[in-house]
Amino acid sequence: MRRAIAAAALTGAALVPVAVAPASGAAGCVSRVAFHGTTYKAVATPSSAQIPLGRRLGTAAVLGCATTNPAPPGYSAAPRATVRRPLFAIDGVRSQIAVAMRGASTTRMFVSTQQATAAEQRVLRRLRGK
Repeated sequence: MRRAIAAAALTGAALVPVAVAPASGAAGCVSRVAFHGTTYKAVATPSSAQIPLGRRLGTAAVLGCATTNPAPPGYSAAPRATVRRPLFAIDGVRSQIAVAMRGASTTRMFVSTQQATAAEQRVLRRLRGK
């Protein structure tokens, strides 16, 4: 009986940190890529958006997360490079501002924190469906 109660308590304790993890992205981890010293963050685009790919820029490191769930109320995500993938320019936007990565079924857009020109902002807003 004691063993059953202890097992139930441990199972309940193991589920608590999962409920505390942020709901954004996969367990709070936002997809990012690193290319030529710049880090880009994935942005959502409508499934109907056609991202106009330009020339191939090279290979970027896709940064994943090694997540740990310490005792409540903590949560931490440490970045780590997971794979290297080809990266493409987006027509109408400098590669320092935004880049694209072709996937099996979709193309994802990644933006940096650098300041875009007014024309680039219009292109990015159109691609994001805004």
